[in-house]
Formats: sequence, structure tokens, C-alpha cells
Amino acid sequence: HDSNPLMRSHGVESVNGSVTSPKLKLDTVTDRDRLSLDARVDRSFYDLKGFSSADYFSTAEIGRRGETWDASFGVSLGYDTTRTSELEASGVNIAGIRHTTLGFTPKLTLQLGPVDRLLLDPGVLRSFYADKRRYTNYDVYSANPTVEHDVDESNTALLVVQTSRFRTTTGPATEIDSVGPMVGWRTALTPALTLQALGGLRRTMPSYAPETRNVEKDTWSYGYAVDLTYRGLQDQVRLSAKRTPNPFATGTQAESTSFGLTYTHAMTRQLDLGLGLSYLRSTSSSGGRTSDTTSVSLNPSLTYHATETLDARLDLRYRERMVTLGDGHAHGNAIVASIVYRPQSFTLNW
Repeated sequence: HDSNPLMRSHGVESVNGSVTSPKLKLDTVTDRDRLSLDARVDRSFYDLKGFSSADYFSTAEIGRRGETWDASFGVSLGYDTTRTSELEASGVNIAGIRHTTLGFTPKLTLQLGPVDRLLLDPGVLRSFYADKRRYTNYDVYSANPTVEHDVDESNTALLVVQTSRFRTTTGPATEIDSVGPMVGWRTALTPALTLQALGGLRRTMPSYAPETRNVEKDTWSYGYAVDLTYRGLQDQVRLSAKRTPNPFATGTQAESTSFGLTYTHAMTRQLDLGLGLSYLRSTSSSGGRTSDTTSVSLNPSLTYHATETLDARLDLRYRERMVTLGDGHAHGNAIVASIVYRPQSFTLNW
């Protein structure tokens, strides 16, 4: 049950429904080669028109490792609706619009010496919408070459050159280029506690079609990415924070700041208590107007491990969403009861 799935401040409609999600994961690994496939189907049924759907998600990767290098190529495909993939970010709250994403992620790691590595990871993300009147198709091209230097067994210094291009493929022509350096540090504070922190500057260079009446100039901004992870015997905690560009379905790119916390405590061998907190603020400009969207969510959960292959889980979720333009202030509550069955893994001899 969700009291406000589209997070509207007026015309609120609640939904009741179910989602069935079969998932297949295949992995094959040798001394030099690896191949993986991860595929999932979400079949949902709701009592509100336009919400029921069949959604598909898959990723595949092939890789090979040499003595001084590691190369891989990944492909991802998503075929869902804007209700699941675009609601929080885009601000265009319309259910059931088909959304397809296609991503390509080649990666290459070169060992430059005993303690130095070079990482190359160019990527392409293509986004398509069935409703081109309300949504704008776009491509995102990125490359973040990274040099890593191992200071000692527990510490690594990082130097990153972040580059990206956002380009609309329908509607008014828009291109936004971003480039800038980041420096960072990765450390194992204890065997159970790790930290990675990156920070730097970014030059943003937009180019808009005349009909958008958008006259933004080149700007400098700052960005960061922090990830703190603790893995204990009973407790697991992950704290993350980042400030990065984020593509919008409205045909522009937003500056997004996010914070997240996930916590799991094993109360007994069979019972886990979980807590999730998230904060997302996105600011974007379009047509001479600035939109500022803030979303906050709280998600406590309880998981019962009935057997090695069967879990029962209960999730509660509270969300708030504040928008300077459009829907104003909205909030909603949801409750989800889940049963998860995981057959034991098996081996195929090719």
C-alpha cells in the first residue's frame, strides 16, 4: 500500500498492489576470463489505472585479465516506467510512461608499477521515453580517467579527471559539458571500517537552443563523493554523500546533492532490523526559471530468515518532497510485505 505514489500535493491517489520479481544471475570465472549476466523481471498489478506494468532490467559483462592489465565491457538495459525510474528526479509526476535506458561501460585498468595504476572508464547512457511531449530523450557521455597510488597496504591516493557531456536528442537542442579535477583518499581505518573520499572543482559549459530562452553562462562548481562502510559481526553501516550533475527528463541537467544511510543489525541469527535514510536535493534551470526539488525518505525494515533460502520482510516508508515550482509540498506513507525465495546456487560444466 502506498498513500501517495506520485508524491503530489493535490489530487492525491493511493494504490494497493503486488510485485513479483523473478531474477536470474549467472557467473563464470576462470584464471583469466570472466562473464556475468544479471536479469530481472518485475510484474506489478495495482488497483489504479496506469500503474500495472511488466518491467525488465539486465546487465551483462565480459572481462579478461592479464599480468599487468584488466579489461572489461559491460552493457545494461532497462525497460520500465517513469513511475519507478524518474519520479524522484524529474519532477514530471506521470505514471506509466515507458522509459528505456541503454548503457555501455568499457573499462581498462593498467598496472603502471608496483604501487601505481591507471583506470580508464568511458561510458555512454542513452535514455528514451514513449511520451516525447512531456519528456525529453537524452544521451550522457562520460569518462573519468583515474590514477591510483598505494601509499601503503591500507591507504591509496586518487587523482581523477571528471568529464561528461549531456545532450538532448529530442526537443530543443541542449548540450552541457563538464570537466574538472578531483583528488581523494581511500583507506582501511580498521579491518571492518573503510573510507573513500573525493573532492574537486568542475567547469560547466552549457549550450542551449535559442527557443529555450536559457542564457546560462559557463560556471565553476564543486563536487564530492564520500563513502564510509562498516562491516561488523552484527552490524553493517554505510554512509554516503555526493554532489554530482544529474540528467533530467525535462531536457536539462541538474546539480544534485544526496546523503544516504543504511544500517542493518542482526538481532538474532534469524531476525534483522534495518533502517534507511536518504536526502536528495536537485537544482536545475529551464526556460529562464530555476527549479529546486528536495526529497527525504525514512525506511525502517524487519527481516526474518525462515530458512537458508526463504526470507520474510516488512518495510515501512515515509517520504516528503518539496518543489519550488509545480507540486509544492507532498508527503506519503507506504508499507510493503515481501517474501523472498533464493534457490541455492548450482554449477554448470560447459
